[in-house]
Amino acid sequence: MAQGDFDFVFHLGDYIYEKKTSETLADFCIYMLFIKLHQTYRLSMQRFPFIVTMDDHEVENDWANGISQPDGEESNQNFLAVRAATFQAYYEHLPNFLRNAVPVQ
Repeated sequence: MAQGDFDFVFHLGDYIYEKKTSETLADFCIYMLFIKLHQTYRLSMQRFPFIVTMDDHEVENDWANGISQPDGEESNQNFLAVRAATFQAYYEHLPNFLRNAVPVQ
């Protein structure tokens, strides 16, 4: 992708794929930084504007609103805190995409 010739890139989710070991803001920020250190990612980000959106894997597979993954396992008691940490890390590490977006009118 870094060698391509694109006007922009749509990233349709799974920017940070769920990790059962990530539960705090620090966990998610470290994971985001790890992704950003990848050479192909850095080159792509330098060459093309990205348009990003979250999907259900950024936090946990098949989550919705305040409801954790419905997989029959014991519900994650910290799900809302994990979701908030994920959103915060996403916002902090993708500022050009999220903070500078022009609202659709």
